[in-house]
Amino acid sequence: MESSARTSHLLRCSLLVIGLLVSSACGDDEDNQTASTEEQQRDEVSTVVNEIATVDQIVNLISSHDRDRLRGEPIEIEAWIHPAPRTTGLPTTPPQGCPVVPEKQDWITDEPIDTQIEVAGATLPNDRIRDDVSMLKLVVPYTLGFIDVPERAVLRGHVLDDNYRDCPLSETLFILDEIVEQLPAERSADTAESVQNWERFTHERSGVVLEYPEGWEIDERDTGHSARIRFIGPDEFRTIRLQVQEQETYWHPDANDGSAAPDVLAGDRREAAMAGPAYARLVDDSRRAGSAEREVRLVFNHQGNTVSLAMVIRDGIELESGSLWVFNEMAQRLRLHGDVAMSDPMDPVLAASDEILEGAFISDADAMHVAVGVSGMTEAEAVEADLVSERDARLAIDGACRDFEGRPSGVWLVSIEGVLPTGSEAFRLVYLDAETGNRLCQAEAPGVS
Repeated sequence: MESSARTSHLLRCSLLVIGLLVSSACGDDEDNQTASTEEQQRDEVSTVVNEIATVDQIVNLISSHDRDRLRGEPIEIEAWIHPAPRTTGLPTTPPQGCPVVPEKQDWITDEPIDTQIEVAGATLPNDRIRDDVSMLKLVVPYTLGFIDVPERAVLRGHVLDDNYRDCPLSETLFILDEIVEQLPAERSADTAESVQNWERFTHERSGVVLEYPEGWEIDERDTGHSARIRFIGPDEFRTIRLQVQEQETYWHPDANDGSAAPDVLAGDRREAAMAGPAYARLVDDSRRAGSAEREVRLVFNHQGNTVSLAMVIRDGIELESGSLWVFNEMAQRLRLHGDVAMSDPMDPVLAASDEILEGAFISDADAMHVAVGVSGMTEAEAVEADLVSERDARLAIDGACRDFEGRPSGVWLVSIEGVLPTGSEAFRLVYLDAETGNRLCQAEAPGVS
């Protein structure tokens, strides 16, 4: 009986040991299988990431169900870098939970594109290009410091970063880790190569002298009160139109009790621009509903006439760069007979107060102290400070400071002597809002050559 019990006990122990051994072996197999699966998944992710060479591939993968394979993985691509289209009303501070303002980040694409349209010294956004190209937005983390981002480069970075998950359209953000290599940024041949010689047209009544490409046709209609001259080039170029209307046009939204802009100034945007030596207003007009076209119209006043130089162009990915180049050249080469007076039809002086209004102004001593600090010069010293009206401030110097933003109750004009970052001595006039002390503008002081 005792022997039988001992045998039974040994049998149970043996079975228990065998069970533990089998369980251990199975556990090892499961662990090995799990490790093998994880390693295989890592290899698959590495394979997917290593095969990525373009922005378009990243965009497509982010749009697929495999997007999480990219999360945080290092990616190296060749890309073109472009400024984001500059539009009004963009936020100035990052949204809550987002370290950057996504709308202001540079774009990266596989091919060179035009995100902005440069016309007569003004910059317009090429808005429609958003729907035409695959692009990502380049984020340069503050940990990289201030770096120069070239027009084209090999970039190493990552997407779907958890630190940016609360940003609007966070999936479009490419977080830069390193600029691996700067690449040549060669674009297609310039239109300047096909336009070598220019002819001259003069409209006597308005005193406008225009140069246009040799060989282009001219179609002129003049009623005495108005004139329309069309410059017609080869099929690959758009027709450019010069219009002259009797009577000058002046309008400003802050000086016209909210009245609508006159037709010649009606459009989506009105930007300060240049027509030869004259200050002008560039009107961006895309009122052609459902069309991928817009009209750019350069408007200015001269000798009692309203003059406009206009052209309709296609924008987006098919931006007509050649026609734009000719238009810009004609605007730059434009000359005027006689003196050029107040030519900008939206001159800010039109709405400026000619009186120093009431306000809690900073003192002249404080104004000089602030101006020295914001001048950007070393060894800077304030010479004098004058409190003037907004109108007098805008008229103080002929140039960009005529068009500073805002409607200040008074302006401190502070003369500063100092040394520029280049090492040369300079004499500058700093414009300060007399109430806040914020810098409005800065320019070379009058009488300095």
